[in-house]
Amino acid sequence: MWQFTPALPRFHWAEAYEQTRRALLHTAIAVRLAGRKAVSQSPDPYDRKPFTYIALGEGFKLESRLVEGGVPLSLSIAPSAEVRKPVANNCSPLSSASSAVARSADSLLLRRFP
Repeated sequence: MWQFTPALPRFHWAEAYEQTRRALLHTAIAVRLAGRKAVSQSPDPYDRKPFTYIALGEGFKLESRLVEGGVPLSLSIAPSAEVRKPVANNCSPLSSASSAVARSADSLLLRRFP
C-alpha cells in the first residue's frame, strides 16, 4: 500500500524563502524612510541578525544569509526619482513607460505598511 508523504524540507524552504523576501521588502521600505540605521532594527528571519547593507551609488542592496543555489537572497533598490539624473531628450514610448514604472515603484516604497 502506497502512502503520500509530503516533501517537508521543501515546504520549510518555501516558507523560509517567502518570509525572507517579505522581510527584505519591509526592511528596504524602512531604510528608505528612516535611513541605514533601520537595517539593525529589522532582523533577517533566517538567523535573526540584521541583513547585510551594501551601498550602490545612490541606492542600496540588502542581502540575507539564506542562500539559494550558492547565491544569497537579496533585494536591490535604485535611487528615488528625485535623485535620478534625467537622460537626454529622446523620449521613446519605452523610456516613458519605464519612467512611469519607476515612479510607481518609488511611491510604493514610500507608503507605510502595517
